Order: sequence, then structure tokens, then C-alpha cells
Amino acid sequence: MDKYDIVVLAGQSNAEGNGLGAVRRPYREDPRVFALRDKNAGLIGFDDKGLLRVGGDFDPDITVAREKVTGGKKVADFGLSFAREYVANGLLKDDRKLLIVAAVGGTGFAKHQWGETAVLQERAFKMVDYALSLNAENKVVAFLWHQGEHDAYENRDLSLKTKEAYYYEKFGNLVNKFLSEYGKMPVIAGGFCKEWASGEFAEHCKVITKATKKVLKNVGGAFVTTDDLLYNNQDSGNGDNIHFCRKSIYVLGKRYFKAFTKIRFKAFTKIRL
Repeated sequence: MDKYDIVVLAGQSNAEGNGLGAVRRPYREDPRVFALRDKNAGLIGFDDKGLLRVGGDFDPDITVAREKVTGGKKVADFGLSFAREYVANGLLKDDRKLLIVAAVGGTGFAKHQWGETAVLQERAFKMVDYALSLNAENKVVAFLWHQGEHDAYENRDLSLKTKEAYYYEKFGNLVNKFLSEYGKMPVIAGGFCKEWASGEFAEHCKVITKATKKVLKNVGGAFVTTDDLLYNNQDSGNGDNIHFCRKSIYVLGKRYFKAFTKIRFKAFTKIRL
């Protein structure tokens, strides 16, 4: 039975992977790196009120990790470049494999898609529990989070102070639950595409980022900066300024890994909320 180092990749679309364009050194499938996905992920959708619905129970599918193909084009997620760095730097022992547990796009706390008893949070924990159940020697080694665009956009009638407190509580509770369930591990999150974050929702993006950084500081995690990274419209001219391009997604994975190496031996702790 395979033994896995498990990397949890969660959040929304920049975690799920929407990076387009050419890269100099594309990800090559590695027989030591796998992805756990839900066969029923396609049944996860939204009703006419924008609330998340799920059309089936979690149905696990473990395959060799690879870039997905959308509209005939390869689309990157930063979990793959993180995994490549993890293997290249000798962190994966010869008798083990790496398993990436993946994310769902367009989601957040504001409409109870993430949060206590929420659909995606419950599904994420089911996926991690399943991965751990495969072998008693499996272990979760990192929690990689990229999210916040949804929550910056939603609930704009709230004061900025209230929104900051709300996100701090929701994200903090999620991190606390992960640390309680799966042990102390590096928790890492990253910033938005600069163009989108400095536009119409700039002040809301600032408070989401502030709350994210505060949670990470209090648990001993790390925040990855992204202001210099290109987005899809800059690379492909497709009008998309909210998603990092494929080249930037590769860089993002490297930055998450660099942050991981700096904090992996720290004493992580839950926070009081």
C-alpha cells in the first residue's frame, strides 16, 4: 500500500487552477505525485440564489497529477509546481509518494460555501480523512490556501472593519480545525492579482488580505506576495484580470514551497477567536 505525504490545496479558482499561456518548463507527470479529486465535483454547482449545492456523495479518484486541459489548452494550478519543488529538493522519501488534495473555484465564506458545516469545507475534510485512511503512515504535511476574491466581492454593504473581523473569524476557524484534526503543519496563503485587487474592490481586498495575514501570523504560518505576478489578460489578452497566468502560477507554487521550507519546523499553534 502506498504511503503518502499529503498536501491540501484549498480555496477557490486560483487554487483550483486557471492559469493560461506558455511556459518554458511545463510540468511533466511524475509517477511519485498524485492528485485526489472528487468524481462528483462536476455536480457541485450553484442555485439561482448563488448558494452552493452538491449533487452526489464524495466519490474519490486518485490519479497521477497532471495539468488539466480546458478548451484544448493546458491550465496550471500551483500545487503541481509546489510538488515539483518538494520532490526536487529531496523532501519526498524514497518509500513515499506525494498526494495533492484539490480545490473548487468561485467559492468563499460569504455564502456559506466554506465555514463550519459548509459544503466545501465538509467535502475537504472528507477528502483528507479518506487520504489518511489509506495507510496509517500517511500524513498531512502542508495546508496551502488561496482564496478571498469571492469574499472581497460579496457583502460590500458591510463596513470594512466588520468584513475584516468576519473573514478573520471564518478563516481562523478553518485553520484551527485543520490543525486540530491533522496535527501542527505549515499553513500558507497568498495575495491577489494586483490589477484586480487595485480596482473596484480595492478596499475590500485590503481588509481580506489584512485578516488573512493576521491569522497566519497568529498560527505561525506564512503569506506569499504576488504583486509582481502577471495575470491571464497580460499574458493571453483574454480580458481575465483575476486569475494568474500559467507562468505566474508556476512561480506561485515555487513561492509557496519557499515559504514552506522556512516555516516547516516551527511550532504551530491554534489561535483564540
